[in-house]
Amino acid sequence: MSDIQSYRSHFSGTIRLAIPVMIGQLGQVLMGVIDTMMIGGLGYEYVSASSLANSIFFIIIVTGIGITFAIAPLVAERAAKGDAAKCREILQQGTRIALIGGTILSCVVFFAAPIIFTLDQPPRDAALAFSFLRVISFSAIPMLLFMSFKQFTDGLSHTVPAMLITLLGLAANVFFNYLLINGHWGFPALELVGAGIATFVARIIMALTMILWALNSSKYKSYELKKGWNRLVGKTINKILKIGIPSGLQYFFEVGAFAGTAIMIGWMGSMYRSAHQITISIASVTFMIATGIAAASAIRVGDALGKHDISAIKRAGYVGLLLTLIFELFSALVFILGKDTLPHMFNIDNQEVLKITANLMVIGALFQVFDGIQTTGLGVLRGIQDVNLPTFVTLVSYWVINLPLAYYLGFTLNMGVQGAWYSFVISLAIAAIAHTLRFWYLTRRTSKRWEAKHPKQHIAES
Repeated sequence: MSDIQSYRSHFSGTIRLAIPVMIGQLGQVLMGVIDTMMIGGLGYEYVSASSLANSIFFIIIVTGIGITFAIAPLVAERAAKGDAAKCREILQQGTRIALIGGTILSCVVFFAAPIIFTLDQPPRDAALAFSFLRVISFSAIPMLLFMSFKQFTDGLSHTVPAMLITLLGLAANVFFNYLLINGHWGFPALELVGAGIATFVARIIMALTMILWALNSSKYKSYELKKGWNRLVGKTINKILKIGIPSGLQYFFEVGAFAGTAIMIGWMGSMYRSAHQITISIASVTFMIATGIAAASAIRVGDALGKHDISAIKRAGYVGLLLTLIFELFSALVFILGKDTLPHMFNIDNQEVLKITANLMVIGALFQVFDGIQTTGLGVLRGIQDVNLPTFVTLVSYWVINLPLAYYLGFTLNMGVQGAWYSFVISLAIAAIAHTLRFWYLTRRTSKRWEAKHPKQHIAES
């Protein structure tokens, strides 16, 4: 196969694998976006409060989500070797981690909720966010169980089922939001608490549907997924945690930076955090596209790793990065052209909030280009099971650079919320460049080593 044909094959293969993941990821993030839209009708204070609560929720549970991300590349690697028993074992031990971790994290979120009142936030925001956070705290368990099974099926390149189940969860979330936020069909108007209950119920539906489908699908008959759930395999758990904990920390550092910045913006007032939340909600849609490409790239890189095909590793990784760049540049254009129209989707009638949001949308255009590239960069590195140095890079980018810079630009230089967003652009650009260079360096070094160890294979690939 020529180089051009090989790259075409990787482009089409990555896109086919990524599209269902993208749609599934979009379904996940659209729960939050639609929540924000439906909450927006209650007033901008409610949007600000939901932003505060979600920031705290995700900074606590994101490490658990990141750990489940280790399942897909590990399953892809073993599937490439035809080891069905090992794939089943990875799922079962990963689910064990998700159940225990989800229970612990739910308790942490629930009992940490009063911390909201110590963060010097607007009193109305804090009171609303506290009740909302207490409700959604319980949703961490079904969320992580869903993710463990999703990562298993994604690792086998079966990405459509999770997509469909996510869309089912999205529909359930919208339906229960309709019933419970403003009160319809005889249900009480629970406002923000109603949105929290709707999210919790939707995540339970998603988890149960995903688990029942995977355990009973004929696609996985050869994996015998109902067998061996009582076995505790420490070696496999350690393997998952070895990749999963650094991956979880990567997301923890990122979400922690976003949460910390959201808290700082709250010091500026509810209007500024409401504008911040609207812009983040719009940016999260394009970000989920990037995470879909990143997930597909990690799976394809993991598959190539299992086959010891260094050429396929490089091409799968670079194709993922290029696809992300192309999409994010298009998204940046949409951000700029839609800065005055897209924020109106959130039912906010405060003109000052809309004006602030329009200004943030322009900065967000550049922000999401670098955010997408660094996400895919982490994905392809996870595919080759390189997680430790990338974790250090995320720590430096987000906590050493982003958070102090957000405070300096926002408050010391009096640039306000725009200064905080410029700090995102700078830190994400550093992370994007570092992850891309890391992938280039590792594949170049590995190529030389594999050429020496497998000369016949290298000649055939050339």
